[in-house]
Amino acid sequence: MNWPPTHLRSVAIVGADEAGARIAMSFLDAGIPVTLVAHGRGALEGGVALIRRTYESQVRQRTLAEYKYAVRMAFLSTTTNDADIASADVVIESCAGGRGTSSDA
Repeated sequence: MNWPPTHLRSVAIVGADEAGARIAMSFLDAGIPVTLVAHGRGALEGGVALIRRTYESQVRQRTLAEYKYAVRMAFLSTTTNDADIASADVVIESCAGGRGTSSDA
């Protein structure tokens, strides 16, 4: 298949749980700026801490260069205000893993 490539300038992830943090890392790894959104500072801090710990572990294991870690963290921003993501090219909502899905209702 041939189609024009998509150029993402920014992505917003709503939800700073483990899934949200890992989704954010996928985009950061690709060099795409990410805004992580949560409705509480504690949740945001937890998500950023998970991202930081994961990248720092990769640096210690020498699977990630320190400068790449710095660039990825520079591409990460956080907010508790939904209005801050209005200009994002893509918004992804992270849902905490549960036993059911929304279609189960």
